[in-house]
Amino acid sequence: MKKYQIYKIDKWNQMNLEIKGRKIIVSKISTDWGEETFTFNGRSELLNWAEKYFEKTPLEQTDEEYDRWIRLFKSI
Repeated sequence: MKKYQIYKIDKWNQMNLEIKGRKIIVSKISTDWGEETFTFNGRSELLNWAEKYFEKTPLEQTDEEYDRWIRLFKSI
């Protein structure tokens, strides 16, 4: 199992990713929604979700941060 940290603002606002074989599990912890878990059956499904999620994310973000997060997902 491989683990990645996509971002961490503080102990509540963070996103972690685990790869278990072909499954990819994303755990998002936020002060607004608590913990949410998303399970994907492959990299392409994960990338589609990430591009849509970060376009609409409630986080204050710049274009540079958006590009950095998408690059992180693509590197996995």
